[in-house]
Amino acid sequence: MTPKASDTLKGLLPLVMQTGIAIVILLVVWLVISLLPMLEAIDIPLKFSLSELVGAVILTVIVMLLVNFATRLELRLRHLLADFPQGGTMAKLLLFLIAVLVGYTAYRPLALPYMTDLEWIYHLLFFGAFVAILGVFGYALYNNMEQLIALMTRSGGVPSTAEGTICSKCGEKTREANRFCLFCGAELPKPPTCGSCGRVLRPGVGFCPSCGAAAEAAVSEVATTKTAAVSGAPAKPTCSSCSTELKEGAKFCPSCGAAQE
Repeated sequence: MTPKASDTLKGLLPLVMQTGIAIVILLVVWLVISLLPMLEAIDIPLKFSLSELVGAVILTVIVMLLVNFATRLELRLRHLLADFPQGGTMAKLLLFLIAVLVGYTAYRPLALPYMTDLEWIYHLLFFGAFVAILGVFGYALYNNMEQLIALMTRSGGVPSTAEGTICSKCGEKTREANRFCLFCGAELPKPPTCGSCGRVLRPGVGFCPSCGAAAEAAVSEVATTKTAAVSGAPAKPTCSSCSTELKEGAKFCPSCGAAQE
């Protein structure tokens, strides 16, 4: 397992464990309640049993947990998988499909006894919801298939985004490739890109690994923006030739010797 994959799993593990343990506890409670002998002795004046009602309530809570987990998982994956943020949306859609199936199972014994000759409406509603979500997932998968295959087959060469950008509004750190802060929603400085081919560059590189174009200007611009965001003060002067940080009033660059205006 690569270090990046290990970091991704570590970032997801607390969220997965929290949701998984909650669902297991609910299922155990449902099993214990359904085994209680007095449950069958309670006769309610409805077309379904009390046991079916308890099951529907517990499954409803599970559906809510799945929806909440899907939303939080999307945000977490967008942060951890900066090279493929669409993966978070696709994972959320898969969990929504599971939530629809759980909801269909939960409300079936409660609704169908009251829908004589109209049972098809119940089945059609859930079928329509399932197909709609499945269609959105299929479109997202098709639309991102090329990028997904590239991520699965690549051996390297994609710039790392582990350093991150500090949000100037809330001070939290987020991935370099993100356009907006995950914590407060503020717009973040754009990551350095190649002025020739548009590829996202690793901070500090001098040339684009794809086309070989010089990248000092783009890197310098983002580095200056990040420095200003962290300190909240005006950016320090940098060398126009090699981007080395200079002291105030410096006439020549100490790294390359270039004269400064």
